[in-house]
Amino acid sequence: MAVIIILLIIGAGLIPFCAAMIYKMFYNRHLNSALEVGEGAKGRRWLSPLAVGLMTLAAEVLALIICVMLFSVNTKSNYVEIDSTQNVSGTYTQEEVAGGPYAVFDGGEVKGYDLEKNKDGDFAYSLYTAKGKTGEMLPSYILVVEYKGDKKVTDAYCETGFEGKDGASAEGEVKDASGKYYAVIDTDNVNIYYVDQKTGELTPVSDKDYSDNFSKVTYKLVLLDVPGGGYSDMDEAVSQFAVDSFEMEFDR
Repeated sequence: MAVIIILLIIGAGLIPFCAAMIYKMFYNRHLNSALEVGEGAKGRRWLSPLAVGLMTLAAEVLALIICVMLFSVNTKSNYVEIDSTQNVSGTYTQEEVAGGPYAVFDGGEVKGYDLEKNKDGDFAYSLYTAKGKTGEMLPSYILVVEYKGDKKVTDAYCETGFEGKDGASAEGEVKDASGKYYAVIDTDNVNIYYVDQKTGELTPVSDKDYSDNFSKVTYKLVLLDVPGGGYSDMDEAVSQFAVDSFEMEFDR
């Protein structure tokens, strides 16, 4: 990068010099022609090569200032912040779902949702996808994941992430080991804001730009075998005690 900057500086300095040299050729030709016919200093006086070089340098500086200003305007809000505080996404164990509204997602057909069943390694899953917008009460997706492997599991780390243009938000939680995990994925109730780099001011993304800035939702389920001593840091626990994991991405 330093070499490129040095080359750009040298190139910027050579442009006025070259412009002055080229202009000097025409300047000398004009002057010699005038002297030959005896006009001397008559006629319109040309600018000196030095003046032309300085004017070229001034034009370069002005162009650089304009480019910096335009770049500053375009990058004033060049990243987004995702607010999912009103979002209903989360993961529930089989015991937590029992008797609740999500209990109907038990592997059979549910009105208003398409159903896909599949396997991924030692995981079997049922993915329910809403056929249209579901509003605030029902989620866009219900993902029911069941572990079929034989490894010991004591806990599970569940994380839902929302990704946008140059911005992301992720929330994770720890659950007890369960026969099934019900991931509630809500892609409708997510707020995206432009962030002003200078002031930190948040500007809501309009509906027109929303799709361009909301790229995808990610879901991660990491099964853990935590020893009796427990753990103090979740990232450390995931890296040390993970026995298997399941991941999936969702479009808006």
